[in-house]
Amino acid sequence: MKRGTLKKIAVFSKITPQHLSDILSRRKKPSARLAVVLEGYTNVSRMLWVWGSREELREALEEAYNQIDRETRKS
Repeated sequence: MKRGTLKKIAVFSKITPQHLSDILSRRKKPSARLAVVLEGYTNVSRMLWVWGSREELREALEEAYNQIDRETRKS
């Protein structure tokens, strides 16, 4: 996933890019409230944000990003 995309997620979620990086690498877990915000922006389940492995989370984000990219190209 492109760094700019991760920065957009961080800005939308009102967290630092470093905090998002810590969540993605599983050094930290998001709060329940943050997981809901992240789910709303990325369409990745809040359960996955909190309990999923690093690999599962990155795969789900890649798929969500690719789906958005495909839909954008069709328009």
